Amino acid sequence: MTTRNNIRALAAMLGMLPLGGALAAESAAQSNAYFGAVHVHTYYSFDAYTNGTLASPAQAYQWARGEAIPGGGGGPDLKIRQPLDFYAVSDHAEWLGVFKMMEEPASAISKHPLAPLITSPDPNTAMQAFATVLRDFSGGKRDRALEDPALSKSVWSKIAATADEYYRPGEFTTFPAFEWSANPEMRNLHRVVLFRDSRNLPDLVLSSLDSTDPEVLWEWMGEQRQQGATLLAIPHNGNASDGLMFSLQTVDGKPLDEAYIRTRAANEPLYEITQIKGTSETNPALSPNDEFANFEQWDYTLSADGLRPTQRKGSFARQALLDGLGFAARGMGDPFQYGFIGDSDTHNAAASNEEYNYSGKFAFENNPKVRLQGVPGQPAHQVQ
Repeated sequence: MTTRNNIRALAAMLGMLPLGGALAAESAAQSNAYFGAVHVHTYYSFDAYTNGTLASPAQAYQWARGEAIPGGGGGPDLKIRQPLDFYAVSDHAEWLGVFKMMEEPASAISKHPLAPLITSPDPNTAMQAFATVLRDFSGGKRDRALEDPALSKSVWSKIAATADEYYRPGEFTTFPAFEWSANPEMRNLHRVVLFRDSRNLPDLVLSSLDSTDPEVLWEWMGEQRQQGATLLAIPHNGNASDGLMFSLQTVDGKPLDEAYIRTRAANEPLYEITQIKGTSETNPALSPNDEFANFEQWDYTLSADGLRPTQRKGSFARQALLDGLGFAARGMGDPFQYGFIGDSDTHNAAASNEEYNYSGKFAFENNPKVRLQGVPGQPAHQVQ
């Protein structure tokens, strides 16, 4: 167990402490800027593993500290020029570690019919197996044989322990984290869930296999606080939500009420407004007079078949800010009063923000030819 009390400004920036209490006593000269990432995937994430990722959580932290790690995809090792100040591995809670374990002959999961495809050295074979799982997952079809709570519990314990192992007080801050990856009908509702430290962590994290309703996630987060944990959720990629991320209705189709607004605001003080899968600030359809509204658009849902969203309203943060002010003007509170961060969503453990050092999202894309042209044999509609 490790506590993170030494960098109060960092905790405040991530919404885990009130800004006023953390910073009021500090003069501008005493305040520091810290740089890092909290949206990072390793080979324990099902989609990272099937796309060739070789790096572990330990290697993710090594990369953030300036060490070289294997990049995969037939490309070079990955190395950042300037080490970071903080980092969090936030692997998908869904099937956590299960696909990685398929490569172990002694494991029961290695006997699953998909295992030879998932672990295939051919990138397109593995990718199409992943696409099959993604389609079924988004459509509500569950393969119970892929679910191994005992394995996922063990992997989560390793992720948290690794974060503690690489924590260096006053030098490098790490956070236990995971991603809750709800994807109803290929529409993104993902949240990174970030813990302040490893005190009072749950034995097993909540996944969207348990529920795809954000309100269930917030209820679970409240239960963790009752057990002594400090945590928050950071939504991302409203641009791929097809109108769901900032909808003015619940997932059950009910109007937002004060209880919903209060709960969402308490659990989600930050929004990841830009990352590899585009910028979620606005869209030309919503801001026709803004000449920069088309900046870094990624106009897809999370479909493995390249399907595009049809609903713009409810997908972008600028409109959400206006809608939130409308709720506040009616005395209901503001569900969308966010602080904004930019992050990575790397699936190769290395959250590079250096343009000359960009290695793509997935490990296969570490090869520049693949990054530009797609995996050999990959259907054209999947090349995004």
